[in-house]
Amino acid sequence: MKCRLVLATAFLVYALVMPGNAPASDNLGQSGSKGTDAEHDEKNNHPETAANHQSQPSVTINAVPQIDVKRDWMDRATLIVGILLLLVGGGTGGVILYQSLQTKLATEAMQKSTKLQEVAMRQWVGTGNWRGKMDIARRALNVSFEVSNPTKIPLTFESASIIASGGQRFDIKARNSLAPDDEFPISISISIRDDGLPFPDTFVATIIGSVAFTDGFERPQEWWFGKRCVWYEGNDQVRFSAYEGSLSEIASKWEKPRQNPH
Repeated sequence: MKCRLVLATAFLVYALVMPGNAPASDNLGQSGSKGTDAEHDEKNNHPETAANHQSQPSVTINAVPQIDVKRDWMDRATLIVGILLLLVGGGTGGVILYQSLQTKLATEAMQKSTKLQEVAMRQWVGTGNWRGKMDIARRALNVSFEVSNPTKIPLTFESASIIASGGQRFDIKARNSLAPDDEFPISISISIRDDGLPFPDTFVATIIGSVAFTDGFERPQEWWFGKRCVWYEGNDQVRFSAYEGSLSEIASKWEKPRQNPH
């Protein structure tokens, strides 16, 4: 009897609850159906918008995360190697600059030394052993002398040009090497003009000349000389003395048709 009363009570409660919940379910189903239909219609009306929403999902980033970068031993080693290479390059550039300056100074010093050496080793020629003899029969004064090398370096005699009183000119061309203290002989014959008068008892002549030679540095040089010679009747010897005029003035006016043979 009690069992039947409990079952009846449970059935009554179920009957009262179910009718109230069914409409809500229908409404929910209808609402869900309407929502689904509305979304379907929206998708059909805007298919591109729906596709874009599906293919491009939106992502929101609230903050950029902090990244902690730490140098490891490879980075430090690379930095150290770079600094060392920079220091080595700077040092090498300094050494090259220093060497360039030293080379320039050494070159200038060498050039100065060469110039001083050239001055110290400047060469010239001398004349000596002057001799003269009058030939009355031929009306000529024969003069001979020697061109010498008084320096300590060999030189090469190229030629000699001589002008005597009356404008008589003598050109001697004979390329000859002259060692130190070596000599090269030269002889000329000065003619005495025959003007129908008796032979003079005194004859004075001036001899001016230049010697062309090549020095030890293969440079062409020229050396001037001058002599005054006097002959007296009854004296077979001719006296020679130094020329008292200006050789440089004569040299500036000297005509030189000759050329060095080489």
